[in-house]
Parts: sequence; C-alpha cells; structure tokens
Amino acid sequence: MRFELPDNQAKSESVASIVAQGLPPKPSFRKALSRLLHTIGFRNVFRGTGDAVAASLLVSTGTLLAASLLTAGRPEGQALALFPFFAAAPLLYSTST
Repeated sequence: MRFELPDNQAKSESVASIVAQGLPPKPSFRKALSRLLHTIGFRNVFRGTGDAVAASLLVSTGTLLAASLLTAGRPEGQALALFPFFAAAPLLYSTST
C-alpha cells in the first residue's frame, strides 16, 4: 500500500482552515470591563470592599508611622509628606459607590 503525502500548499490550506474555525479572539480588558459595568452596574463591581479598605488603611497608617520614625530628621522624611495621599487612595473607591 502506498500513501501520498500532501504538498506544502495543501498543508497550508489545511492549517488556515483549522485556524479559521478556531476560537474567536479574546476581547480586550477594556472591552470586557465595559461589558461587565453595563451588565451588572458599577456599584456591584466593587461590592464588599469596605473591609479591604479598612485593612489597607490600617496597614498604610502603620507603615507611615514606622517609616516616619525610621526617617525622622533625614532629608527623605520630607518625601513621606505625600504618603498619606497615597495611603488614602483606596478610600476613594469605597466612597464612590
């Protein structure tokens, strides 16, 4: 028994048809998030984040206190003045819902 092997053009056509029948491309993160927001609403996307915000504020406050004690009297201590704004950023998520 003798089998004939396909040539390169037949292989390419077969691969192209398999790829064309494959999975559709995944939507981008931006489109998926937009679809999610339209489907369930903004309030339900970030539901139940109050405990996470409270924990992050506690950790941020502790970190700020420790960092300020370690850098007291050094020039780097001036940069820590902006840290409370960074630490309070998660609070903005909980107040917007």
